[in-house]
Amino acid sequence: MRYQYIFAIFLTAFSFSLILDSLHVWTHLSAFLIAGVVPGSHITLSAPTMLSWWTLLLGLLLGRLYAPVQRRLFQLTLTAPLSLQLIVQKVASLSVKLNPVSRQRV
Repeated sequence: MRYQYIFAIFLTAFSFSLILDSLHVWTHLSAFLIAGVVPGSHITLSAPTMLSWWTLLLGLLLGRLYAPVQRRLFQLTLTAPLSLQLIVQKVASLSVKLNPVSRQRV
């Protein structure tokens, strides 16, 4: 039963791909993405416009990919090991003890 379902999805995707290929969708899409040629018209986008669109697209893509990594790194720094927290507390207490001018804790 499951293999029939996978086979049906594969055949549907393959036939959809053949229909798009017969309409030259892949050629028009690649011409638009590479050179900025709008399909079905004589309009071409300038190089700076295409560069800005590619930069925007790449920024969005990399932002979506980097956000989970950044979130995980931030959580790791928040949950620093206890030894690191103790070292920070020791350094802070030493700086209070070594300050001869002020005898009171800050």
